[in-house]
Amino acid sequence: MARHVLADRLGFQRSHLGSYLDAIEERGLVRRTRDRADRRRQLVELTDEGEALQRRLWRVAERSQESFLRGFTRAERETLTELLRRVLDADDRARG
Repeated sequence: MARHVLADRLGFQRSHLGSYLDAIEERGLVRRTRDRADRRRQLVELTDEGEALQRRLWRVAERSQESFLRGFTRAERETLTELLRRVLDADDRARG
């Protein structure tokens, strides 16, 4: 995705994203390339190693969520998930 879109989605100041990307690019988790359609734009994508880490972290998050929400019924979990999505959507629109 375009670097500025990534910064916006993460809630980072665009000017600060470069140093974060430097660190994870050095670890081999992302790569930056120029957009062929607009050479001024820089694209950021996960490497194979970055995708593998993302999958591992997703599994950890799922286990944590399962443990955390154990006391809720399925219906309550679905309601909570829907409400949290609405909060995130509202925040996205506000940043617009």
